[in-house]
Amino acid sequence: MKPATYITTSWDDGHSSDLRVAALLTKRTSRGTFYVPMSAETSTMTTAQIRELGSGFEIGAHTIHHDVLTKLANETAWREVAGSKSRLEDTTGQPCRMFCPPKGRYSRPHLAMIRRAGFVGLRTVELGSLDFPRRRAGLARQRFKRTPMASLHSPETQSRGSPCDAQTWTLTE
Repeated sequence: MKPATYITTSWDDGHSSDLRVAALLTKRTSRGTFYVPMSAETSTMTTAQIRELGSGFEIGAHTIHHDVLTKLANETAWREVAGSKSRLEDTTGQPCRMFCPPKGRYSRPHLAMIRRAGFVGLRTVELGSLDFPRRRAGLARQRFKRTPMASLHSPETQSRGSPCDAQTWTLTE
């Protein structure tokens, strides 16, 4: 029997515009996981907005301060990983099962931290990979050759890896 095919979307950085994305997904009966840092270089959602979003969608951790894990000392990285999980669980009242490292950057010690914190999965993008999703270090990890991105980053960053070499993506009702 062939496994079911499904499409999953993920949205990073916890900007308040994610509430609009959530409304559009809801209207189309689509699902998504929103990876939310507690603070970042751009403004992030308020606690009330995170709670609202969590009432209808999966919320995944994205560190506390959106710091790149590979640029942090291990002790600081651990606080970012574990602290983001506990803060989101306190905010939403729901288990936080997924983690997404900012900028997709992590190393082997970070995988151990993510597992020790109690996450069951890690989502990241590895452009150019042809591998199917697989388990690594006890975590289910999603690997995709191409992943369309919608973000607050530059248009060059947004279109990298997009199907059909799209130059822009617009969410419309």
